[in-house]
Amino acid sequence: MINVLKIDNAATIDLTQSIQFVPSQIEKGLGLAGYSIVRQVIDRIQNRGESTGGLKLDTYALERDGRYSAPYGRKRRALGLRTDLVNLTVTGDLVNDYKVLDNSYELVTVGFGENDTADIAEYQEAYYGDEIFDPSDIEIDEAINELEGYILTILP
Repeated sequence: MINVLKIDNAATIDLTQSIQFVPSQIEKGLGLAGYSIVRQVIDRIQNRGESTGGLKLDTYALERDGRYSAPYGRKRRALGLRTDLVNLTVTGDLVNDYKVLDNSYELVTVGFGENDTADIAEYQEAYYGDEIFDPSDIEIDEAINELEGYILTILP
């Protein structure tokens, strides 16, 4: 069966404007999802000290100060930093460089802007033996929910 849809000129103009409007709205929605991932990953690391898989980040050292080796734990305490969890934060450079890198109506990319920071993150993941800066399934689902919620607000 063939359905025929008759659209007058006014509807055609509205439809054309809506189609041109969609890519920019999708780009904005994907950007919001990317920023959601960044917020969630940084929160998981800084406030819970967990890897992507939910494991607590912990030193391999036998002599410890909190979750760090004893010497490094003392250094952190002297700087007024936490030792009860590994949050990968001394200067803040690592988490501050984790951001939305690229955003279009087709794709959003989250990662590190600087190669040096990416190298540090890679070293940390190798040391702790787990992915840390990749979003978890739960974090991805939350970002998708935010994207879907945004799309619902722009639909007629």
